Amino acid sequence: MSSSKTVLFYGWILRGLTRVKTIEKGLIDNGWKVKECVEWRVEGLWDAKKLRLAYDFLKIYFSLLFRFLRYKDYDVILIHHFGLPFVPFIKLCNLTKRKIIVLDSYILLTDTYMDRCKSNKIIRSFLSIIENICFSMVDFVLVDTMENLKTIKYQKKGIVIYNGAGT
Repeated sequence: MSSSKTVLFYGWILRGLTRVKTIEKGLIDNGWKVKECVEWRVEGLWDAKKLRLAYDFLKIYFSLLFRFLRYKDYDVILIHHFGLPFVPFIKLCNLTKRKIIVLDSYILLTDTYMDRCKSNKIIRSFLSIIENICFSMVDFVLVDTMENLKTIKYQKKGIVIYNGAGT
């Protein structure tokens, strides 16, 4: 274990995202070292052509997973938003490491679906189940508003970090 507190940022992250800068600045200002096992993106995967979407996602997914296996010197792993697909693998790898797992759920699947798509109770329920399974696997869930905290099943794991908040 490292002598100072170290957090490992994990996932694919949009470059320049205020949320990431806020969390990183807060950690550094409070004495944490930040390491990165990330795939920096200029654009979201959803901006890619449909044919390349699956290929790009799988390429990033496996690249990050293989890189993650090399990291040993950290105390906390922070899986950034859009990280739900990584949670089961990280949890499995963590069975022997026993590190704290934090999921930044800045964007909730169910809220995004309801905002952008027609209301379909079956799909919304399916997304909610996926989200709740992932939330049950992590130690803490970061959200950006009290309203989002109230909508998640595992509220005791929830921590509100307002987007753009000071440290």
